[in-house]
Amino acid sequence: MADHLELKSLAVNFDYLMYKISNRISTLADQTHGSVTAKVKFVENDYLQQQLRLDGILAEIDACQCDCNALEALFAKLDQLYAFVDDFCSRLAVLEAAFASP
Repeated sequence: MADHLELKSLAVNFDYLMYKISNRISTLADQTHGSVTAKVKFVENDYLQQQLRLDGILAEIDACQCDCNALEALFAKLDQLYAFVDDFCSRLAVLEAAFASP
């Protein structure tokens, strides 16, 4: 029986084409997996670096806030001192006026 349509050759070519497609898909899947894995590692490392940096920044903020609280307390003390001095000056003026009049 003669193969006028060359079905045997077409079947071999089809099988070879399917093999090449499967091989290429497998290669692309491996490359994609490798790229995704590398990106995940990069993102995780970058995230960890950001977290480490964030801890340092938060420590600096806490130190700065402590300094600000200390300065605020000093300004409150100065306000109290100004009030005390103003009261003292007014009392002193009253005493001077009392001693100045005969």
